[in-house]
Amino acid sequence: MKIKKHIGTFFLTMLNIAIVASVTGFSVNAQFGLAFIPFFILVLVCFFIPSGLVTAELAAAIPEEGGIYRWVRKAFGKRWGFAAACFQMFPNFFWFPGVVAFAAAIFLDIIDPDFTYTKPTITAITVVILWLLTYLNCRGIRTTMLFSVIGAGFGILLPGFFIIILAIYFLASGGQSATPLTLDALIPTKSALHNLSYLSTLFLTFTGIEVAASYANRVQSPQKNFPRSILFSIILIAILYLFASLSIAIIVPKNNLNMITGVIDLMTRVLTPFRLNSLIPIMGILIVLGIISLVNAWIFGPIKSIYISAKEGCLPPYFQKLNKHGMPERLLVLQATVTSLMPLLFYLNPSRVVFFFTMYVMSGVIYMLMYFLLFLTAWRLRKNEPDLKRPFKIPGGRFGIGLTSLLGVCSGIFCLIFAMLPSRTIVSPVIYTVSVVLAYLCIVILPFWIYSKRKPHWTPLE
Repeated sequence: MKIKKHIGTFFLTMLNIAIVASVTGFSVNAQFGLAFIPFFILVLVCFFIPSGLVTAELAAAIPEEGGIYRWVRKAFGKRWGFAAACFQMFPNFFWFPGVVAFAAAIFLDIIDPDFTYTKPTITAITVVILWLLTYLNCRGIRTTMLFSVIGAGFGILLPGFFIIILAIYFLASGGQSATPLTLDALIPTKSALHNLSYLSTLFLTFTGIEVAASYANRVQSPQKNFPRSILFSIILIAILYLFASLSIAIIVPKNNLNMITGVIDLMTRVLTPFRLNSLIPIMGILIVLGIISLVNAWIFGPIKSIYISAKEGCLPPYFQKLNKHGMPERLLVLQATVTSLMPLLFYLNPSRVVFFFTMYVMSGVIYMLMYFLLFLTAWRLRKNEPDLKRPFKIPGGRFGIGLTSLLGVCSGIFCLIFAMLPSRTIVSPVIYTVSVVLAYLCIVILPFWIYSKRKPHWTPLE
């Protein structure tokens, strides 16, 4: 059956925003004040831009459905391609519950700020949302993509730029910044250096630019639209993250800054004096919509790569089948089932903040494994297949691709090391470090173990 190619530059850009951008990172970044800026620039130059450049080159040169699996398989073989697809999907098991719980907490705070909700309440809401989104994805690709794109516009861009406008108005009307606006404030303090695990989250907020490549078979002129959309996405996301994070730092005092409710606290402080409190729940609902659309965009993107690998014999025939809507329903249900068990970890943490942060960092530690393979793939293909047609090519020849890949790999190593360093403020050092290391080791081994158990009858379906 011929697949209609309906995704253009605008749609692809919005999809990238839905996948990468989220208000969940604003409050985390804001706690560093202006000291966030040099770290932001470092991550932007050494990781986000290199990952965007590499993705643009690979997506334009190999515009096939399956994205990361296809690229890594071409460079290193099927085993490593399958591992890369797994490293892209496995973080969802940790990340989904944390970010959905984040959205649930914001929603409940909007409904009743004084209501003391319990862990079972958050867990139940989290699981219900995850299964509703899974059902939505099982209904077809167009439905789920449209939901994510609408959520990106109204739930990410609109609230994000609204936050920036509020901060500008706050300063223009004589408000005093909660964080020093001086050159000295750009220098990280000892407190910031003691929380390097927080700094690693800056890398995590800029992951996912390659996920949309899984939809390559639905993109019009992918050789042109992928590089264009990635360029537009990087610009919009960078502007949004930088100024929205600083806006929260300017308005909300650090001592009152909450990782979960920071955005709502900002709106409350600015809008309440003007009796515009009615806008707070509206913007809060839009923020929740943006977070849910972010999760929705991630539910199927990585699964697409896993499904393509399954069709080529990396998984049993049971997982190679599609439902009547053309979706790999069994893989989606498997993902939802495993993910639904993860909120039980909420009961092992003393607070919702600890739960969200730990799950967020653990997912990023795993995801960096995929990025190592992504950067190495771009370098190896440029070296071994110089004649491969590349409509978009990282400039600078071998030096350009080598530098880009080196920056990306070194950034990933930095993220891994500092993500494993426990924060002094919110977690037990021993429990935190052991949990991250054990999760990392298990996830590294799992794809290769699954691949080693392949059977002869795991043949591709015609």
